[in-house]
Amino acid sequence: MGKDTCKTCHSVQAIGDQHGKWLSSPHAKAYLTLKSAKAKKIAGFYSIKKPHESLKCLKCHTTGKGLYKITRKEGVGCEACHGPGSLYSEMENHVNYRNRE
Repeated sequence: MGKDTCKTCHSVQAIGDQHGKWLSSPHAKAYLTLKSAKAKKIAGFYSIKKPHESLKCLKCHTTGKGLYKITRKEGVGCEACHGPGSLYSEMENHVNYRNRE
């Protein structure tokens, strides 16, 4: 689903602005690092000419291993750790703050 779907609810200050925190994290920039000179140098050791297009690189630098165009350029987004947004949006997958131990 991508970060924009998560952003709808998770950019609200009242619940911690998780989206804003993600934006300032290395995860949000993971895809962009594949376009750097350093990435190209590293990729060269593996005969990869365009690391930002190689599934060998995208599998760690994107959500969904680079297989989904909707999430490819957003780096390592919410769904990389929290699972598909289509499932997370169901109420039972959200944290229940009333019954914390």
